[in-house]
Amino acid sequence: MTTKSLLPWSISRLSMYERCPASAAYRHIHGIYTPKSPAADRGIEIHGSVERFLLHRQAFVHPSVTRYQPLLSRIRKNTPHVEHRLAVDEEWQPTDWMDCWGRSVIDASTEEKSTLVIWEWKSGKIYDDHKEQRKAYAVFAHAHWPEYDYYEVRTVYFDQRKRSKLKVKPKQIKIYREEFEERVGIMSVDTMYSPRPGFYCKWCGYSKYLGGPCRSG
Repeated sequence: MTTKSLLPWSISRLSMYERCPASAAYRHIHGIYTPKSPAADRGIEIHGSVERFLLHRQAFVHPSVTRYQPLLSRIRKNTPHVEHRLAVDEEWQPTDWMDCWGRSVIDASTEEKSTLVIWEWKSGKIYDDHKEQRKAYAVFAHAHWPEYDYYEVRTVYFDQRKRSKLKVKPKQIKIYREEFEERVGIMSVDTMYSPRPGFYCKWCGYSKYLGGPCRSG
């Protein structure tokens, strides 16, 4: 049993908790990190390449995403915010990154008339929880830039050669806020962080199958 909290929350931390509270506690409370997979290392490399390209720090992107260089070049012309850290307090007001209730990092954002466009880069597969990530990005962006009529999150799946988007008005964002508040509320009062065994245990770095500290599953 532990009395420490998983706050401040992020969408990745919340998703990890909802999948298995124990795994979230191992990582974010006890600081037990598992080795990154080759796919994760590749994703970090691609993200870094895109970031440097958008900031005019290199002329070309990672070889795996050269087909997207024309799109990235158009984004770069719009002087985007890149790898922008957004933090909020419990009232959804912008606050300091180190003393906050919730956090999010936006890959890039640009302005198109009355719409704030949030760009998200993905390598690898498409997963269902990516929809929740788009909601979270829209909510955090609205908290920091409330003046727009629309907030559109565009996810670019480099490997799958597909795109997905979510476009919402501030009215819808208020509903998303309430949803996240309820979910985060459940996480924030948990003191047990019990394991939630499932099919994913065989891939979890904390699982007993892989020599981790968790004995469930």
